[in-house]
Amino acid sequence: MIAGGIVAGLIIATIGMLTQYESTSTLVNAMLLLAGLLPLIAPLAAAIYFWRWHEKRTALGVLYAIFAAIALILLLMAACFGLLAMGSFH
Repeated sequence: MIAGGIVAGLIIATIGMLTQYESTSTLVNAMLLLAGLLPLIAPLAAAIYFWRWHEKRTALGVLYAIFAAIALILLLMAACFGLLAMGSFH
């Protein structure tokens, strides 16, 4: 999930830089939005797929991985906030 987000971010940034001075169509913008959201949506789709095909342990494992990633992000945000607070946000 994290690696997919990094790859999608690189692709979006590259396409965004290439089309910076041109008027991009709505289709290109929609494709960029989908590429950015796909790493977040794919694990949820996989969990739903496994749950429907009675692979409940696999679905729970996917959901636990998503929750662990969210917890890691919150932990890193709290650590960065603490470091900034020590320097009076300067």
